[in-house]
Amino acid sequence: MIKAIVIDDEPLALQVLQQHAGKINFLLIEQTFTDPLAGLAFVKKHKIPLVFLDIQMHDISGIDLAQILPTSTKIIFTTAYENFAAKAFELDALDYLLKPVTFSRFLKACHKVKDIISNKQKDEIIIIKDGAQMIRLKLADIYFIEATGNYLKVHTSTGNYLHRQTMKEFEEILSPQKFIRIHKSYIVNLEHISRIEHYQLTVDNQKIPVSPTYKDDVWNKLGISK
Repeated sequence: MIKAIVIDDEPLALQVLQQHAGKINFLLIEQTFTDPLAGLAFVKKHKIPLVFLDIQMHDISGIDLAQILPTSTKIIFTTAYENFAAKAFELDALDYLLKPVTFSRFLKACHKVKDIISNKQKDEIIIIKDGAQMIRLKLADIYFIEATGNYLKVHTSTGNYLHRQTMKEFEEILSPQKFIRIHKSYIVNLEHISRIEHYQLTVDNQKIPVSPTYKDDVWNKLGISK
């Protein structure tokens, strides 16, 4: 369980993030604060590993507050302004969420934190055969795998490849922490899901169906309470 706090001087913004967090089973919002200095004191006293931090606040900005938070505390900025993004990432912020923060975007940021905190980020490599070519792929570069006839179509950031193997065999070589079967014909990379709907996901701007057979497993893996 990842413990976090939210610091934002807008009560409505606090409410939105609390509602989002309530749907994620690996995240616990310990407290919310409209007073940034009270939030800072709480982080230091309780060694909170993650802060969702607004930028434009009274008394002190989120940018200034971030510079005096403990170095072990991870920061995700939440703001209505795009122009602070460069400064935010100079401060090693893990993410920069623009208001109004959607649940899909919030969930993606939380999974990023989960991977970093649990130290599971790895550059794992697999080799597939596309025609006569042997292709070396990073697992992180795979968007999703689609069954098509006797082949698998592997959709990646470097192109799409046709690989002859069964879905079950291919699934066995993938990391269960990063990939999930959502349909008899589809496996997706959790890191590349950009939108979540009742019976479909969006990955690489493509809508992919979630089969009722796999829906409970998918929701559980995404950390969404049913």
